[in-house]
Amino acid sequence: MTEIYEACTHEWGALVHGGMETMWLLDESAHAIVNGLWLSSLLCSHAACERHLAGLLLFHEESLPPRWRQWGLGTLLDAAKDRDMLPDDLHEPLSSLNEARKVSAHFKPPLHNGSLFSRAMDSGHPDAYAATEGIAEADAFSAYATARALVHRARVR
Repeated sequence: MTEIYEACTHEWGALVHGGMETMWLLDESAHAIVNGLWLSSLLCSHAACERHLAGLLLFHEESLPPRWRQWGLGTLLDAAKDRDMLPDDLHEPLSSLNEARKVSAHFKPPLHNGSLFSRAMDSGHPDAYAATEGIAEADAFSAYATARALVHRARVR
């Protein structure tokens, strides 16, 4: 995590834009992966991204609507992109992370497009139930990599 702290160091000091909670969430996401807790990792990565983007946008608070602090990842992502805070190659992975989290954390019917089981059925795997584990694992690893890349590379502009 040293490189993340270095990326958040400025001439006036160090600031992890989403606070120490961002770092804890990234650590928890990594621990969840090690323990095979795919959904926990996904949720922690998602929360770390929300906190980091909100922390960056805090520098532009005067240009944001009054209730901006209640925005979810999708709206935070759009606002950060509009302010050129994100490398172009992070927008799609962040959008994918947000969609994966939505179908996991908000009720959607079991066969909703994007649900684990729906994706497993679409994969062509002969045992869709068994395939969900691999899809959830891939989502967790992707979400963690995306969250780390965001904290490493997104900047206040």
